[in-house]
Amino acid sequence: LTVLNTVHGFMDQGVIYKDEFKIIYIAPMKALATEMTANFARRLAPLGLKVRELTGDTTLTRKEIAETQVRLIPLQCNE
Repeated sequence: LTVLNTVHGFMDQGVIYKDEFKIIYIAPMKALATEMTANFARRLAPLGLKVRELTGDTTLTRKEIAETQVRLIPLQCNE
């Protein structure tokens, strides 16, 4: 609901201003970040929003970063 509330704040007359916001979702584990990326991507696709996972294993170009509205990042604990 928080994600949808944020998106709603950047909407006017049914138009989402995608270039005006970024949402960062921090997952406690990489596996959960991967699972949530698929879940958010499926649910937010009808709104035209792009979702990407950003981990040490993945890289995004500047263009991909600019085109992505929701980024999922795993929380990493280094002992």
